[in-house]
Amino acid sequence: LAADHGLVLVDVRAHACLWDSAALTGLKVVGFAHRDPADLERRLRQLKSGVRALVLTDGLGAVDGRVAPLADYLAVLGDRGTLVVDDAHGMGVLGQGGRGSVEWSGVPFKRVVVTMTLSKTFGSYGGVILGDRNLRQRILERSRLFIGNTPPPPSSVAAALASLAVLERRGDALRDRLRRNLEMIPEAIRGGGGGRKPGPGPMFSVLPGTPRATEQLRRNLLKADIHPPLIRYPNGPAEQYFRFAVSSGHTARQMRDLAEILGNSLAKEGREGE
Repeated sequence: LAADHGLVLVDVRAHACLWDSAALTGLKVVGFAHRDPADLERRLRQLKSGVRALVLTDGLGAVDGRVAPLADYLAVLGDRGTLVVDDAHGMGVLGQGGRGSVEWSGVPFKRVVVTMTLSKTFGSYGGVILGDRNLRQRILERSRLFIGNTPPPPSSVAAALASLAVLERRGDALRDRLRRNLEMIPEAIRGGGGGRKPGPGPMFSVLPGTPRATEQLRRNLLKADIHPPLIRYPNGPAEQYFRFAVSSGHTARQMRDLAEILGNSLAKEGREGE
């Protein structure tokens, strides 16, 4: 794609893989404000005449479960470039047919290039690029990374295809179960306790206000056999935080335990801050 573009614009909180790929293009790389079409448009207005931009964004945020404003991005982008959506977390989860954040946003697939991993919904290994026939042919002919890499193991490919078959048969039921599980975690918790409405995705983050609160929450989660993912995720909301990802495989009891512990933690922090 770099051959047809003169600049790369990346959401400042995009996953590290997008920043790495932007660097590999050899083009100038500029960040635009997180989920901000107005700032993207401002950056586009600075382009010299005839220069096209390659715009990179996550489809579904890995930290807060919010979807990028893809339709707004395309509206401001017009014919001035190409939108690449990394839908690692949205594919299989969002959209009426489980086709991810692009379908959920009502955006035609022909207007974007979609990349995704097979390690999330599909439970396998490797990745996929979704594009038109011309793009696929160019990748086969020009991409040194594609040509020079060892292909995924056949067992991983077979596992991904088997997962796809399961989603085709049972995807609606699995997504319904996922939604029911997610609804058992109150919006106040999934929104971080600050009154912000959570996104439609099944992941959310909790940021305890103090080291003491962090340690207490960790202990309470462990007592309930919930192993707390205190992480330092690339471009996350803080240096470290708890990140939770709900799945269709979680039980109702697990969801109730998690909601109770997190609710009590947020309520206690609220009382201590008064």
